[in-house]
Amino acid sequence: VTDYRLPTNVKPVHYKITLNPLIEDLDPRTFTGEVQIRVKIIEETDSITLHYNDLSINTISVNRINTETDIAVYHEYDNITHFCTIRINKVENEDVEETFKTNEEYIITINYLGYHRVDMYGFYRSSYKDENGDTVWLATTQFEPGNARRAFPCFDEPAFKATFEISILRKRNLQAISNMPRKNDGNQLYDNFETTRVMPTYLIAFIVSDFVALENDTENFKVWARKGAIEQAQYSFEIGPSLLHAIEEFLLDFKYPMPKMDEVAVPDFSAGAMENWGLTTYRERIILYDKDHATAGTKQQIATVVAHEFAHQWFGDLVSPEWWNYLWLNEGFATYFESFATDMVERDWRLREQFVVRDLQSALAADALSTSHPITQFVDSPNSIRSIFDTISYEKAGSVIRMMEHFLTTEVFKEGLKRYLQIRQYSNANEEHLYDAMNEKFLSTKPELYEDVAKIMHTWTRQPGYPVLTITSEEENQLTITQKRFLLTPTSTAEEDDSLWTIPLTYAVQDSNFDDTSTKQWMRGSSLKISRPTEENRWFIFNPQQTENALSRITNSIADMHSHNHYPTRSKIISLNYHGKCYNKRTHKYDGHHSLYYSRCHYPRWSSEADYIPWYSALNAFSFLNLRLTGTDIYPLFQEYLWKLIQNLYEGLAFEESDADSHVTQLHRSLIIQWACNLEHEHCIETAKQKFSTVSNGNTIPANLQSVTYCTALRHGGEEDWDLLWNKYVDSNYATEQSLILGALGCTTNQTLINRYLMMSITNNENIRRQDSASVFSAVYSNPEGFQLAFNFLQNNYDEIANS
Repeated sequence: VTDYRLPTNVKPVHYKITLNPLIEDLDPRTFTGEVQIRVKIIEETDSITLHYNDLSINTISVNRINTETDIAVYHEYDNITHFCTIRINKVENEDVEETFKTNEEYIITINYLGYHRVDMYGFYRSSYKDENGDTVWLATTQFEPGNARRAFPCFDEPAFKATFEISILRKRNLQAISNMPRKNDGNQLYDNFETTRVMPTYLIAFIVSDFVALENDTENFKVWARKGAIEQAQYSFEIGPSLLHAIEEFLLDFKYPMPKMDEVAVPDFSAGAMENWGLTTYRERIILYDKDHATAGTKQQIATVVAHEFAHQWFGDLVSPEWWNYLWLNEGFATYFESFATDMVERDWRLREQFVVRDLQSALAADALSTSHPITQFVDSPNSIRSIFDTISYEKAGSVIRMMEHFLTTEVFKEGLKRYLQIRQYSNANEEHLYDAMNEKFLSTKPELYEDVAKIMHTWTRQPGYPVLTITSEEENQLTITQKRFLLTPTSTAEEDDSLWTIPLTYAVQDSNFDDTSTKQWMRGSSLKISRPTEENRWFIFNPQQTENALSRITNSIADMHSHNHYPTRSKIISLNYHGKCYNKRTHKYDGHHSLYYSRCHYPRWSSEADYIPWYSALNAFSFLNLRLTGTDIYPLFQEYLWKLIQNLYEGLAFEESDADSHVTQLHRSLIIQWACNLEHEHCIETAKQKFSTVSNGNTIPANLQSVTYCTALRHGGEEDWDLLWNKYVDSNYATEQSLILGALGCTTNQTLINRYLMMSITNNENIRRQDSASVFSAVYSNPEGFQLAFNFLQNNYDEIANS
């Protein structure tokens, strides 16, 4: 088995990196560099191993610092592990020690040639067209999880933290930015940057471009973009400092640890965004906003993604994971804060409620599969590391963190987080470090509630899945509660699964306070008996607000509860139906596995439900059924039934916007109209077609109505309509609008157009960026008329797609 981990007998202390980027003027493909790495020997060794990849090494030299002795060395390279092993050349060092000595420090100097690739990893090249149609080149970075080694030789693992001093040769009409402020040293040849804090390699970043910035000197805050798009950065520029301060406030005044913050809109960017310390980078569509060309959903995405990356400045950057097994200590907290920090700034967006239906319920869906994995997941290779950047490490981890907040109390949670950051700052952490800090504060602040946090959390982080609780009424006002792992599709070994979770049981009773999510009792075994929480003629519900990362089956009438529940709890009930747990009045049990059809699982009060939060959850559930029933004989019945449920909403929200609409109303209208048109409702289709017919005359459709209008018009239109929208995409200067149009272009039912569109996504078409190819495929794949064509395209072009 290949061992991809570096030896721990050598520790990097400081890097001095000098770069000459974009060497060729017209078509820049290469850069040169020199890195000097000061290392400390932890344990005597005859070799030093570090990483490089896709670099051409010119020279390697080693100098022993305390004796100022040059040591002749040679190196060996493994192109699988990317290990560069430096060994003492004993033939040329007859009078020198044959090993690198314990506690001694050495300087390793490496000169090399690097390559600005176009795959959006390492130190890569990107470009855009200026107002004259000329190509403008820039060089930028994306290193997580293991691509710093493509920009400079280094110890490219998160535990090998060091300080960095970066110098970049100045280019005519271009400027460089990096993690730290530029030194005011008067150097006319190089942009020299201040030495960084102690940090891992994957968070280093530098960009060489002609970008311009919006600047807030008071906050040392800037947003950078190409000149033709900088006006679209205004919203990010305004909300950014507020989000940083919100996180500081949540962390009890634990200040942002860097001297400045730069945000950069990068034209070509593989990830959605990246949390480089002090220099966060984004796709243009996730940082640039214009109200006439971006939806309310896009605005929300921009704010929450910025909050996500800013949360990383503490969780991941200040305190980094020991190894990628603990990725969730980065991404789980960032997912948590993207909703809860943004909620502190955009207070009318109801993000605390949206978290339940967008994050927690999506985590439950992914974790219900037998292929799921634990939150703390052992990984040992580049492929296995990349594989855990998924729903479990993000949404499930964020949901379990939210659960931890509720059983600890928010007071203890905040104090525990601050203590964790204080102890582990500028260092690394594993999950035990987090639990130790929480335990310390839990015991000192709430001794009457104290439970061992580590023992609780291990049951949620060290095994896959989650429990479904079955609550059964017994005689003498007793309830029996049992837990079992929930699987959406039970396997032959499901009954043998003896996984158990330590569950903080919460419940609310009729006319009680649904905001009270305090733990009423702890469940540790497979079953538990408790007293009924209220009189027999009054209903109760377990897991209000869905703070537990679990599902509950109870035998009360859901319909009777509806008018009393608040929105997250109503959405939880709907989500319960999505997972197929419908009350069977014949057997007086909740059946988790025999019924998926809407006629058995429908919620009788949906037609009177008017709120966005439950409907988001409901329509997410119906999406599952829509996918399964499309093309079947009963699909028309499904369409008719669902239309009856949403008819009042459609007629009330209408196909027109109002200046009085709230943010959530805008989201709600977009959702309902999209479904109405997808259900082939005649009024919706004709309205969309009429609106689209005005586009050719230069009329503008409100951004929140563009997606449904374009998609519906193309689904019922021809090649001329498709070409019109394609030209609008090509001519647009707004990445948010282009992203929306790419999705709509996949709605056509014309097979020739679909095949042409798919082929355009993998050819050298300058209008579809490499980062957007997957969006094209997804748009076609989601189209019932394009599903098979997309599958055939993938089969026929797999090698080309994989190699690109």
